[in-house]
Amino acid sequence: MIYLDTHVAIALHTDVSLLGKRARRLLQKEAAIGISPAALLEMQFLHEIGRIKHPPRFVIRHLQEALDLQICRKDFVEIISLARDLSWTRDPFDRIIVAHAKLDYDWLVTKDTIIQTNYKRAVW
Repeated sequence: MIYLDTHVAIALHTDVSLLGKRARRLLQKEAAIGISPAALLEMQFLHEIGRIKHPPRFVIRHLQEALDLQICRKDFVEIISLARDLSWTRDPFDRIIVAHAKLDYDWLVTKDTIIQTNYKRAVW
């Protein structure tokens, strides 16, 4: 599974060229692409404050059709248990998104350098 950070899902919806070369190569592989439900909530917040134009349901529907994007359904109690230990960030969205990927040691596409420093399978 390859997980998308929130900004990556938004970039894939608007302009794929915004992604790094390694991220684009990884996404071209024959692997399932997923997203944490926390990313949907973060997108909703960004939409409400005017930072992104489209509501998350529109972005996600587009990515489901284009990439067969899957919304992660892993056990939330396990995710939060793992997220509690990610003390290198105070961002609750980042903690949950990384925990989704980390639970099964999956890839995470992100430009966030703090995540890249602390999660070995983060790619940009």
